[in-house]
Amino acid sequence: MKTTISVMIFAFFGGILRASLANTLMVNLIGAFALAFLAEIFLKKEYPEWLVVGVKTGFLGAFTTFSSFTLEFITQQNWLYLFATIFGGFACAMCGFFLAQKVVVD
Repeated sequence: MKTTISVMIFAFFGGILRASLANTLMVNLIGAFALAFLAEIFLKKEYPEWLVVGVKTGFLGAFTTFSSFTLEFITQQNWLYLFATIFGGFACAMCGFFLAQKVVVD
């Protein structure tokens, strides 16, 4: 029950932040970086499950948006946008992962 409530609360704030930013590409790149960074942080140190699931699933799940990305690509047929999102997302995730490894000392 605690985890479910945590997801709901974190999703509320992630959704509000998402709504305040109009650029889907920017949101998804930030989200890719943040998820990889935090996932690595959460693996290195012990955090309560409600916090980990709340942040990763609730906040970042509500913040990023695959459906908006897909709709924008379909309606705009912009291949540069597609490749920037996919490869930019991987690049941002790798940066987040490696930065977290440098930041966290075992």
